[in-house]
Amino acid sequence: MELSSDHFLKWFRHVSPYIHLHRGKIFVFMIPGDCFAQPSFTNIISDIVTLHSLGVRLVVVHGARLQIEQQLGEATIQSQFHKGSRITERDHLGHILKAVGAARFQLEALFSSGLPDSPMSGAKVKIRSGNFITARPQGVIEGVDHQMTGKVRSVDSQAILDIVERGGLPLLSPLGYSITGEVFNLSFADVGVSVASAIEADKVLIFNDDGPIYDRNDAIYRQLTLSQCEDFLQEQRQHAPSSSYFSLRSCFAACKKGVPRAHIISSKEDGSLLRELFTRDGTGTMVYSDNYEAIRPAHLEDVIGILNLISPLEQKGILVKRSVSCWKMRLHILR
Repeated sequence: MELSSDHFLKWFRHVSPYIHLHRGKIFVFMIPGDCFAQPSFTNIISDIVTLHSLGVRLVVVHGARLQIEQQLGEATIQSQFHKGSRITERDHLGHILKAVGAARFQLEALFSSGLPDSPMSGAKVKIRSGNFITARPQGVIEGVDHQMTGKVRSVDSQAILDIVERGGLPLLSPLGYSITGEVFNLSFADVGVSVASAIEADKVLIFNDDGPIYDRNDAIYRQLTLSQCEDFLQEQRQHAPSSSYFSLRSCFAACKKGVPRAHIISSKEDGSLLRELFTRDGTGTMVYSDNYEAIRPAHLEDVIGILNLISPLEQKGILVKRSVSCWKMRLHILR
């Protein structure tokens, strides 16, 4: 469906402030392994490339839970879990590395493809991977040895930022390497949150295959403060944790570590990423640690925006029309 000329102008003028707002910012995307199976997955990657072309600096962290389950299933191996964390036996590590590698290769292929008649046509996204994560073993927890399951010890933030500054896109897998040369299977959420905090990202964006998040009254949660998010998580702990629960927990952890805003985006809804970032109300759920909608004194540079807001009221005779110079004089007096 093509936009008419007037609709196109209205749409473009509407999204232009968001393009300006996001340019130069650092976004960390967290893509779970389950997301790879969504019919719109190619479009999700295409939309991420669109952001890259608009000047957003990107880091992508991917999971591989689905791929690991499939790989272990083919080998007739069943993992043990402890409080949602996979116990990675040393003998299973080869299968897990194979599954993680396959997921990463699939992403690299999609980011490298220049799909015709799409935002990716002619795109040259430089994907860079590496040993950015130093890991350590989780060890024995409540009497359970987690073996080759680890956690993030440190992040080579400067190496990641160097790639970003040169226009590349760092791609991180849920693996980490110890100072003794061992490979550990990590939670992709642990990697994503740790990286976002270390590089002081402006946003974390997590794809969620459960769809929108609803409150008790079946209304979609659009925005949650840290305290509201914590209350929601405490309440949901009494029920079976879902993908939404784990996504929100990652958002909460990211904001607690200094990331201003974290978004949960449905991987089932085509175009949800662009609608979340380039429309006022979005389509997902945002957790924020800063003042998202705060009242402040008006500045002189706000005059044009104020005039645009009150123009309909002036045309209807509800407000008396005043000139730009009059408004500037009023603001100058108030200052």
